[in-house]
Amino acid sequence: MSECPGGDLYQRDRGAGSQRVGDVNIGRPGFGLSNSGMAIRLRRTIVILVFGLWAGVGVGDGGKGVTIGARKPVAIDLLSLIEPARDRIKGTVVATAGVLLLDSPWYFVATRLPYLPSDQYDLEFEVTRTTGHDGIGIVLPVSAQRQIALVLGGYPSKGGLDGLNYVDGKDLTENGTGTKTCIRNGESLTIKVAVRADQVSYCCQCGAAEVGAVFKIAGRDLNIDERAGGLRQRGLAIYQVKGESRFTKIVLHDYGHGRFLTAWAK
Repeated sequence: MSECPGGDLYQRDRGAGSQRVGDVNIGRPGFGLSNSGMAIRLRRTIVILVFGLWAGVGVGDGGKGVTIGARKPVAIDLLSLIEPARDRIKGTVVATAGVLLLDSPWYFVATRLPYLPSDQYDLEFEVTRTTGHDGIGIVLPVSAQRQIALVLGGYPSKGGLDGLNYVDGKDLTENGTGTKTCIRNGESLTIKVAVRADQVSYCCQCGAAEVGAVFKIAGRDLNIDERAGGLRQRGLAIYQVKGESRFTKIVLHDYGHGRFLTAWAK
């Protein structure tokens, strides 16, 4: 296993030298609105507009999303913004009471996350794989209109591996990014991911254990798993292969210009 990298990964200490100035949490509407789709959408729209004005920029809506140019890194609660009827790619996706369930006992389940970040951002997940022995995947937009998938706990036939799919046309078992995972069923994980112009780094905390790595991506040919098809436009997504996972936290810190996605290309 590789230990978690140091440096600026998710700015782990966020001390005096941190660029982070403040957070804005866009949360799930309060009690009493859960049965009203119209009220939920209205409140989300209002919060997104207020968030854009707080960031100190104009807000534009071209029918596909709301563009935000953040002057400060801000925290966006993506878990509360997921609408399975809109964002699901395939499989069983259920969002209730602050928990996102992905379930596919036979093959593959995936959902989009309704935000397109800039080329520099951090993500934090809290997730538990409850059944199955295959990977949790995070599809990450990276620089130059590319995407890559960070796989955690995949390839059970090889003992369970973390790494990137695909780099230079090869999966993580052949492209040099594979490292032994620490994921075990029923154990809550904290996963931190940092995407920069030339690298992707991650840290996975599994109980007392920590596993992580830094992957250099400059000049590499990057692609995503074909099973994540349905991403007809560049964006974030998560998936589970042959199992069930429960996400209780998905927060993004964007250091540039991001866009909330309110519809998907057909």
